[in-house]
Amino acid sequence: MGDLFEGYELAQAWDEVFGRAGVARGIYRQVIDDLQPMTSEDLAARLTALERAFRDQGITFSLLGEERTFPLDLIPRLIGPDEWAVIETGVAQRVAALEAFLRDVYGPAEVLRDGVVPYRVVQTSAHFCRAAYGVEPPNGVRVHVSGTDLVRDERGQFRVLEDNIRTPSGVSYVMENRRAMTRVFPELFVQHRVRRVADYPSRLLTALRAAAPAGADDPTVVVLTPGVHNSAYFEHSLLARQMGVELVEGRDLVTSGGEVAMRTTEGRQRVDVIYRRVDDAFLDPLHFRPDSVVGCPGLLNAAREGTVTIANAVGNGVADDKLLYTYVPDLVRYYLGEQPVLDNIETFRLEDDDQRAYALERMDILVFKPVDASGGKGLVIGPAVNAKSWTPSGRRSQPARGTGSPSGSLRCRPAPPWWATGWRPGTRPAALRRQRWQPCARAARGPHPGRPARRQPHREQQPGRGEQGHLGPRPRHRAGRARAGGRGSRAPGGRAGHHGAGVPAVPPAAGPLAGPGAQRPDAAAAAVAGAGMLSRIAESLFWIGRYVERAEGTARLLEVHVSTMLQDPDADEEAACRSLLTVMGVSVGTTDRPRVRDTVERLAFDHSGSASIVGAWLAARENARGIRESISSELWECLNATHNALPYEQARAQIRGPHSFCAYVRERAAIVDGLSSTTLRRDAGWRFLALGRSLERVDMTTRMLALHPGDGAGGWVRLLLSCGAYEAFLRTYHGNLDGGRVTEFLLLDGLYPRSVFFALTTAERCLSALYGDQEQLRGVVDDEARRLLGRARNHLEFLSVAELLVDLPTQLFELQRMCSQVSDAVTARFFYRDTPAAWLVEASA
Repeated sequence: MGDLFEGYELAQAWDEVFGRAGVARGIYRQVIDDLQPMTSEDLAARLTALERAFRDQGITFSLLGEERTFPLDLIPRLIGPDEWAVIETGVAQRVAALEAFLRDVYGPAEVLRDGVVPYRVVQTSAHFCRAAYGVEPPNGVRVHVSGTDLVRDERGQFRVLEDNIRTPSGVSYVMENRRAMTRVFPELFVQHRVRRVADYPSRLLTALRAAAPAGADDPTVVVLTPGVHNSAYFEHSLLARQMGVELVEGRDLVTSGGEVAMRTTEGRQRVDVIYRRVDDAFLDPLHFRPDSVVGCPGLLNAAREGTVTIANAVGNGVADDKLLYTYVPDLVRYYLGEQPVLDNIETFRLEDDDQRAYALERMDILVFKPVDASGGKGLVIGPAVNAKSWTPSGRRSQPARGTGSPSGSLRCRPAPPWWATGWRPGTRPAALRRQRWQPCARAARGPHPGRPARRQPHREQQPGRGEQGHLGPRPRHRAGRARAGGRGSRAPGGRAGHHGAGVPAVPPAAGPLAGPGAQRPDAAAAAVAGAGMLSRIAESLFWIGRYVERAEGTARLLEVHVSTMLQDPDADEEAACRSLLTVMGVSVGTTDRPRVRDTVERLAFDHSGSASIVGAWLAARENARGIRESISSELWECLNATHNALPYEQARAQIRGPHSFCAYVRERAAIVDGLSSTTLRRDAGWRFLALGRSLERVDMTTRMLALHPGDGAGGWVRLLLSCGAYEAFLRTYHGNLDGGRVTEFLLLDGLYPRSVFFALTTAERCLSALYGDQEQLRGVVDDEARRLLGRARNHLEFLSVAELLVDLPTQLFELQRMCSQVSDAVTARFFYRDTPAAWLVEASA
């Protein structure tokens, strides 16, 4: 054995990679040979790069309220075609038996009358839903997606650890792991023929569309998620993006007339199939938990009427109950008349007195599970507890509902400790999850060949990593701001931290200016509106546009302000900082004496509100996190990677000054702008993003003009630099720098993107496209937002520069107030607001 695996010791359990010390098993020999030339430092560097890529891409899961990157083993797991054929046959057989059991237990219940499964197993199951009795899903399929966890026993044979047919998860990490592994270890994929996993979303979508109710020729499929704080939210968003369907939350859905619809900017759109990732208890507050705010009332009624398909079906949990798991081999024989291809691991039913006593005597080698839990919840590792002080219980009211299984019967393989800075050889037990689509009329069927290997508890085990499952060989053929003047408005009912903090507009102030007339842009025809999108998504896109623009504008302004203070020893630092903070809407006490350092802290690094650069970017990223399936992966990664890098950039700024930080933010904002222009379709979503960005530009430009001190050519240069317009102005006016021309350029130029007129025109076009041409045919504008924008644009367009400059501060203040009013009008028109309701269950007589 080479230096890389020096010190590796075989575990007592069956080792999957090494048959004996220094000798790899047949399918792993080439992999071990490929890894041997590498050093531990090389592997550690690749692991670091992999984790950074996962963090920037947001490939995370939630644990105890903290976002963590998904761990990944660097050594791939290989399964040969012969073994995979056994797995495929065995899992298909097992799912068919469970499907038959569910159809039976929510119907005639013959399996109970025949005594194959005792009544008490179903009656005491927390996941048996009486409300689902008699609900016949379209095409008769209840298990649309299943996940079967497999382990190897002491002889290396695959056995079933547990079944997951409620809301199985994990496939997204397989897809991302495979993509990452091809970049970290491209040489391994050159040497081995590995089956694809990237087609999972398309096959899943085919199966879901095939499960639609009768009459839905072009069914609308959605993925229902509890929200961004769910541990598997990354998977929900990735599947929705890859399938090209909407990712909805309970508040996005409404039931009416026995049908389910989602709220969009164009009204309600019917939903035919719901791939739900919400547990039964929270799915429908009318039938289950009345305090649920992540479900939608009436979903089960619609499913009962056959107008919508819920995948997986409500009540499936009774079939993956850990106690029922012990009866699955009997179900295979009962329903299919076959012998099980895959056996269970040895399991003791703790409801049986003799088996419980036997299990307690062997606690040092067993793992105990509550029968109605999932995801490892309530798991008790026998060797880690005191047998005298512990009693097995799934629930306190029923202490016997649990199972016990051997902890040492799982296969082991080399794995680096997750905390290590370098790679060191070691072993740990793990399991493989295999996912399958349940066949139905017109549905796709087949295995998913790359489910992640899931770590299993062990006496000496430290937190492990998911594994990249490889199957080989593959086939060789190729086939606002708020009220008047408010900054960053947050409409009632919005999510805290997503939609703005109040910042007052700039009050009018005196300051006479003069200059020549304005340029006029060419009129453009409005685009016809596309299909409506979810109101929640439209709102988030709108605020992403505003927040990123706000961060960039504040960075430009702050950079110029700090540079001026450093280069001008005669400048009144306190007055300049007070003026800047006031213009940006940050309250300053009459007794405060703000300095440059204080101003930088409040406008750059303050996390408490969206008026600062960091606060605005955090708010933009949080909005993007909730709609990541609706934006391009490149745009999401840019927002997320910038969010991850902000603490580092802030620390650098404390040493080198704020210029590098401001430059970094400007560059990242420019990348966001470029990616939104090149990777997003020019549909309603892009228009809401552009609308928010345009309104913010109007507001930021007017604030910068209001800040101008009127101290000669130097002040105008600083103003142009703050707006990023200095070089464009010089090319336009050939160096003729005066206040009138600068004001005209920033307010009225129809070709410069950051001018007020250009931004107003862009915003008006976006709104016109969102409404379509129906109102244009009538010749009447009924919308308040379009009316406000049109008035402001016409006022500037037909106002001479001399008239404009007579009372410029008042004009600027009115433009800021108009931005707030437009933001409120857009919110009222497009963004649905609802107060969460608790549904009360009527007491029975």
